[in-house]
Amino acid sequence: MKRIYFFVIVSVLLFGCSSVTIMDDARVVSYNDFGDLIELKSEIFELDSVWKPERIYSVDSLLILTDRTCANIVQIFNKKSRHLVGQNLPYGVGPNEKLSCWSMQFSDSRVYTFDLQVGDLSEFDKHDFLSKSSIGFSTVISIPGATNILALNNGKYAASHFEDDDSMLSLYDSTGKRENTHVDFPQMNLGQMLTNFQIRKFYETRLYYNFKNDKVFVTYGLTDLFDIYDSNLKLLHRIYGPDHFIPNLKINPMTIGPTKDTKFSSVYSCLTDNYIWVLYNGTHDINHTDIVLVFDYQGNPIRIYHLDTLIHGIAVDEKEKAIYGIGENPELCVMKFSYGE
Repeated sequence: MKRIYFFVIVSVLLFGCSSVTIMDDARVVSYNDFGDLIELKSEIFELDSVWKPERIYSVDSLLILTDRTCANIVQIFNKKSRHLVGQNLPYGVGPNEKLSCWSMQFSDSRVYTFDLQVGDLSEFDKHDFLSKSSIGFSTVISIPGATNILALNNGKYAASHFEDDDSMLSLYDSTGKRENTHVDFPQMNLGQMLTNFQIRKFYETRLYYNFKNDKVFVTYGLTDLFDIYDSNLKLLHRIYGPDHFIPNLKINPMTIGPTKDTKFSSVYSCLTDNYIWVLYNGTHDINHTDIVLVFDYQGNPIRIYHLDTLIHGIAVDEKEKAIYGIGENPELCVMKFSYGE
């Protein structure tokens, strides 16, 4: 059980801590701001074939898993029948093949997949992608060293990368040319002088985008900081909490890595039309968690759920009022949590 029942945020301790700088543009939240903890019970959502899924997505009546142990990375299931109804993105280096599918985006008509191995974003026709196998695609942008690339409504792209400058997130035009619009790393007092490379290790990011709301959502692996930007990378809302911890790494001339006291924030989130769903850690376990934080697109804390089983990966169907995740029972499987109102 998480420590949520016992958490009381004492402001004098928070603001008196010399190692943490509370940014002027951040809204500081506590567990109490999310209201009462809501307990959710799980059921195993039995599908006719599940191997070793890494990501999970809910798209209309379909549940989509990505799995690099299959001949096709993308496995498509019908939620009602729970049967495999399609496969796509063949694994490989040949025509219409991919080495990885780090993330996926779904608009009304298009599907975008990001290949972390080569740093490119590819575009597919949505209907063909979900109904046919091994379809053709176009690579719309390639950024060597990119850790994620997002397609945006305005025809531009946002990307995080390992380029040698001080920016965390940059904007690219429709041709893949980098524009003079970027997002700097958050300013926190980390207690020492750091190089740009070291700062990147402190602020490992995950990027998400919602086409309907036209918002970019950013999470940081080693601090419970959450940012919401518009598609021009203007910061709209910055949320800090609920545990209020900062990145904690050990640095020596040869290596940079987490200390044994390092906490992890969020590795997986899901953006639906109405809400932002964060599968939140707040502990030393990077792989699995049982807490879901819900925000609206103005950065307001809305609800907090406690799941009765640990999961990694999260997908939400707002019409169905269901959360899906990848669990182990003891084999890898899909778990479903009905949340109601």
